Amino acid sequence: MRKLTSHLLLTMFLVGAASGFLVSLTGWWGLQQAGSQLHQLQAASELPASSAAAKAIAGAITDNEFALQLLLGLSMLATVFFCVIAALTYRQSAAKQRQALELENRHMLFRILFDGTNEGVILMTADRLIDCNRAALTLFGVDAADELRALVPQPHGSISHALAPPSLTGLHPRIKGAAKAPGIRTFEWTFDRHDGTLVCAEMTLHSAIVGSETVIQLSIRDMTARRHAEASMHLANQVFDNSMEGIAITDAQGDIVKVNKAFSSITGYNAAEVIGRNPRLLSSGRHPAPFYQAMWRMVNDTGKWQGEVWNRRKNGDIYPEWLNISRIVDERGDITNYVGVFSDISNAKLAEERLLRQTYYDTLTDLPNRALFTMRLQQAVKTLGTMVESTSQMHSNGIGVLLLDLDRFKVVNDSIGHDHGDNLLRQVAHRLRRMLREADTMARIGGDEFALLIHDVPDAEHAASLARKLLDALREPFLVNAHELHVGGSIGITLCPNDAADAETLLRNADVALYRAKALGGGRYQFFTQDQHVVALERLHMEIGLRGALERNELRLVYQPQRHIASGDISGVEALVRWHEPKLGMVSPASFIPLAEESSLIVIIGEWILRQACAQARQWLAAGVPTRVAVNVSARQFHDGDLANLVAAVLQECHLPPHLLELELTESILMQNAEQALAILDRLHATGVKIAIDDFGTGYSSLSYLKRLPIDVLKIDQSFVQDIADDADDRAIVSAIIGLARSLQLEVIAEGVETEAQLTFLRERQCGMMQGYLFSRPVSGDEVLGMLKKQALAA
Repeated sequence: MRKLTSHLLLTMFLVGAASGFLVSLTGWWGLQQAGSQLHQLQAASELPASSAAAKAIAGAITDNEFALQLLLGLSMLATVFFCVIAALTYRQSAAKQRQALELENRHMLFRILFDGTNEGVILMTADRLIDCNRAALTLFGVDAADELRALVPQPHGSISHALAPPSLTGLHPRIKGAAKAPGIRTFEWTFDRHDGTLVCAEMTLHSAIVGSETVIQLSIRDMTARRHAEASMHLANQVFDNSMEGIAITDAQGDIVKVNKAFSSITGYNAAEVIGRNPRLLSSGRHPAPFYQAMWRMVNDTGKWQGEVWNRRKNGDIYPEWLNISRIVDERGDITNYVGVFSDISNAKLAEERLLRQTYYDTLTDLPNRALFTMRLQQAVKTLGTMVESTSQMHSNGIGVLLLDLDRFKVVNDSIGHDHGDNLLRQVAHRLRRMLREADTMARIGGDEFALLIHDVPDAEHAASLARKLLDALREPFLVNAHELHVGGSIGITLCPNDAADAETLLRNADVALYRAKALGGGRYQFFTQDQHVVALERLHMEIGLRGALERNELRLVYQPQRHIASGDISGVEALVRWHEPKLGMVSPASFIPLAEESSLIVIIGEWILRQACAQARQWLAAGVPTRVAVNVSARQFHDGDLANLVAAVLQECHLPPHLLELELTESILMQNAEQALAILDRLHATGVKIAIDDFGTGYSSLSYLKRLPIDVLKIDQSFVQDIADDADDRAIVSAIIGLARSLQLEVIAEGVETEAQLTFLRERQCGMMQGYLFSRPVSGDEVLGMLKKQALAA
């Protein structure tokens, strides 16, 4: 608009100049025509020059020429004047136009800066709001400037802003102060946005006098993100300082710039002692240079590394730590820092070592266990094989494997308790280990079974000599809590590479040899032979056959009668199991019963015996000759299963009165976990069955414990009866047992009576009953029925 006005004004001046020029031109043309006509008139008249008319014409021509010259001069002067005026006017108009344009540009720049800044800006006076930018509206969460008028202080008593939030009206004192005293004031302020969100801001009040009034500029910088960043930084510092893991930060050259408290706690170095130094001051010297080279190569290639490192504390202690190293880069990818985070894993390593020890060592004796022994044996066999293959070691010595089993340990353990038994095992381990070389290994691989790995064995005699020393050491008494205990041992020996060249076969061979040593009575050692291997295979086949004997109906019961010595009548029978194997024929109970006990088949067989015996007793009852049947109970049956419920169920199935069933248990069974045994006996006695202690006198039961047991019968072991005619000690023992039974009001049965001399002694001592070949061998149920009927008819 200003440009258009300037041009219009210039045009008007030019039009006026042009109009004056045309008017002058028209006058000049008129004067020119008039002069031309006067010259024509002068030329056409023939008047004398002196005549008045001629003089008048000449004067008119002169005046006309003067007027023409004057007009031309005045026209030129007017034209120049108009041009000068037009030029001055245009120049002034152009200057004003430039000023207006510059002012407009400045205003536009101001608006760009005003509206474009991220800071909120509000312009006001002491009583009115002038303007605000978009950032201010956004900060306060409003849509229009009118909604910010609450910032303007109102005259006292005004209620126009009564509902305005305090976060806005609270600024009034500061705004009033700025209006009265120009200057700059900066402070922090927290206000509520329109939506209720709290905003933390830095406020700047800048007041200046403009014209006749004071203008206040309120600048608002949102500090919320900064405060959050500061809070996050504070939190990060707190985490850094209070982390349980040590943290060290280095610069790009690897020099430490910052460490936390845990770093000092773990390493013993405070921050001042390590800042500016390289972390290698913690090096323990355990790791070679290639270890660190590989570590830093991975850090530089992948940006991180983690692993176990052994470092040294300030006091010189070496400790293990789990270390994580991370590389920090800037936006250009340049390395700025390295961060190491580590934790002391000393306790974890100790726990790991304890776990490994628990895994590979026996907790009772602190000897290697079966797993570790097997590993060492495998390694020894492998090493020996390598040496044998070497041309320089063609005649190298071999290795020996010895399996040692304590004789009668179970009896000792069951008699005096497991705690004393454990103490005995510890003493055995300590005594035997002292007899071995440092390179040899002794392990506990079972309850009372030990394994020995002997290196550099030149021949069999070397292993035999060691076995003799071990057995001699076991014959020396052990003192266990005031008990002087005597235990022997049996040893099985196998040699490598003579007998086998792998660990599994060597252990199996040693076990076969050990079984042979125990079968020969114990207290000796045996070398493995192929014949023993054959016997072991037969034993394995026997076990396999025994597992299917019940299904194939190969087991049967026989019954050995028990006789009243005074009257000669049958008082009861003992049920005995027999096995007829199709290939092996009649298998001795001495062979398959121990095998059944070892393999837990005795539980299944024992239940079958109980059912068969009760069913047979029911048949005798139905035939009118009720007779008590005694059934042997194994240790596994007694302790592992619910024997009382089984007995009650079988009695109910067979409809057999409880008093016709007698259960026989050995002393060792009753002494094993005595309190548990007493509880089981009480439950069995509550069913009404009779309880007998078999093989009495061979165990270690105490009389104080015996009198607590709900038992009915004592059976004198045949080992005491066998020599009572000639052995004074046996006679004294048998007499004592009979007297004890009489005192406790128990029935007493002597087993294994085979001669009249034995019977005479028992009768003289008033023994109640006897059982043995002198009266009857074990017979079938039908034969027992015949004997009972014959006895009934004789009565």
